[in-house]
Amino acid sequence: MWWWSLRGAEDVARYLVALALANQWRVIRVLHMYYVENYSPSVIESVLNIPRSSVRGYVQRINTRVGSQRAHVLLRQLIPKLKTVSPVVNGDKCMLCNRPVDNMPIAAHIILFHKDLVDKATHSILNRVERVERAPAADK
Repeated sequence: MWWWSLRGAEDVARYLVALALANQWRVIRVLHMYYVENYSPSVIESVLNIPRSSVRGYVQRINTRVGSQRAHVLLRQLIPKLKTVSPVVNGDKCMLCNRPVDNMPIAAHIILFHKDLVDKATHSILNRVERVERAPAADK
């Protein structure tokens, strides 16, 4: 079974893309440290100065969609691909629509008002990961 056929994997990818577009690399770093580098919330708290409860909240959001073990596999493949996504916010202002986004989280604004961009970036990343997954099978 391909990893992208897991239930919720596309939702997780969409969430990560929205974070990258919102220039919230600190949250992505938290998820990378937890899932890829296997650090505990306590260590992440001391290194990044983010409360453990926030770290657990970010992790829980992913685990609810795909489960803990599947999330480890999924995020190891997705997070490196996010480096190709360019942020579309400058401070608290969206550069796409020139609206200030003070009244809602920036990632929520991007998902709500720029869904087409999020979908395009999500499918681009999923296609790149799919190609990487299929390449070894073609050699056999």
